[in-house]
Amino acid sequence: MYKALEISHFKSVEQASVEFGQINVLVGGNGTGKSNVVDALRFVRDAAMHGLDRAISDRHGIDSIRQWSPTRPFRIRIAVAFEIDDGRAAYDFSIDSKNGQFSISKEDALLEHVQEVSSEDEDGKPEDYWFMARTRLLRALDGSYQITKQQVGIEPTDGPPDWRLLDKATATGSGGKLDQSDDLALFTRHAWELTRLRRACSQFQAYSIFPNTLRQPQEPSNETYLLPEGRNLASVFKRMRRTRRGVEAINQITEAMRKLLPSLERISILSVGGYLVPQFHMMERERRHIFNVSQLSDGTLRVFGLLTALYQEPKPDVIALEEPEQTINPGVLPVLADSIKEVSKRTQIFITTHSPHLLDQFDPNDVISVDIENGRTRVGKVGQVQIDAVRHRLFTLGELLISEGLHP
Repeated sequence: MYKALEISHFKSVEQASVEFGQINVLVGGNGTGKSNVVDALRFVRDAAMHGLDRAISDRHGIDSIRQWSPTRPFRIRIAVAFEIDDGRAAYDFSIDSKNGQFSISKEDALLEHVQEVSSEDEDGKPEDYWFMARTRLLRALDGSYQITKQQVGIEPTDGPPDWRLLDKATATGSGGKLDQSDDLALFTRHAWELTRLRRACSQFQAYSIFPNTLRQPQEPSNETYLLPEGRNLASVFKRMRRTRRGVEAINQITEAMRKLLPSLERISILSVGGYLVPQFHMMERERRHIFNVSQLSDGTLRVFGLLTALYQEPKPDVIALEEPEQTINPGVLPVLADSIKEVSKRTQIFITTHSPHLLDQFDPNDVISVDIENGRTRVGKVGQVQIDAVRHRLFTLGELLISEGLHP
């Protein structure tokens, strides 16, 4: 999961540093830049999966993602920190640009992990110890890079590992120079020893799902995850029926949908004319009816899409929902919030919103305030004064958002 993010000069964000939890609700008005914060994480994902050049091209070029400057172009920097199963990881890179061209000025990738190892001593008695390892990649402006490894064995302890012990370990390494100076070294074949960090960077799925997309006929597809606009929802839903976990997820989706459609019995996928069509089986007045997506309201259909994004199998490590409150009746938002909290037990969740009704469903410590001052986005956890006001039940988060706004 993502533990922290630092951004410099990315779109409207001049400088930002923020820590993350299992649920992260980014709150701010239109145009404050909350989507830019999420897009920084998505940018890293796109660079990991498709290459930096495409990640920049998909955003209409380097000038569109670099914060505007009247003089010398700013240097873009993105740094992310991760918590992994048995350790931690971090990735930090900077991009320079001039005349519409870009180059990588810095790249620093770090992976640290610990493993419990069982062996026997000379007398054949069981002996356990911890094996700690650090792998680091450093890359220079000219495309040259160095990968170093440090390892040490220590006695097991009750507390967390002391990563400083690795500082004294002997370092071994190798290096080289990239063929293309605009490639990020972490995502090339040279950095295979940092595969776990590469996977952490790529496990981010962001969704902006709207009813019109879900109403269009969908051809069968083989993508692992739901696509950002939900264009393969029917295929994902149909495939989920093949596994036990998938069936459990469908049952959770159906149960949540019953709070909107009390007469709903089940949801199926019909194959017709080479397309896949979701069907909603209803029992009304002791008679069964089948509704298709064209017969559901915009809000109901969007909730179905968002629930599928949340409960899909296999589950992404990280899911982001862009303004999930749109087209949805405020009275239904608690249903969506309950599902978000349930899924967050296994998946890290990011939400962007400016809905006071949705905001009131979450703990103040889960909220990240995003506002804008002099054209520059500010990001941070909600200030302690406002958190105390909510804790003492003087106001709700939604009331504070409406009356004075939430501030870092």
